[in-house]
Amino acid sequence: MKKIILSLLMLFLPMYCLDAKCRKQGTIKYKQDDYNWSKKYTVDITFMTGTEMNQATGSLTYESYYNYAVIFWDNDQTTIIKINFLTCAYTNFDCSCLNYVSTDLRGNDKRGIEWNICLSGNCY
Repeated sequence: MKKIILSLLMLFLPMYCLDAKCRKQGTIKYKQDDYNWSKKYTVDITFMTGTEMNQATGSLTYESYYNYAVIFWDNDQTTIIKINFLTCAYTNFDCSCLNYVSTDLRGNDKRGIEWNICLSGNCY
């Protein structure tokens, strides 16, 4: 069942995200182990609510009260990060709420890997 949902996600999410309301460029890195982070990557990030993610995938996989960051990589890979402690909206993500974020965003992907998202010019 998970493979079917992921396959549908890969088919429909890119089309949906082309019209996404909130896209920002940011710097991301992921936790390699308990002490080390990966190198930093500057990428375009699409922010969506759980409701938008469920609409895009035709599923109920994503939690409505959370926000998600979606990164599309060059090799047709997608990383979806469930953001901790950021609630901009429950139905449609509005980029204006990111104007008040003063720290890096943190979250985990479906594999449990921790990610750091920096949207400011002061990324460490």
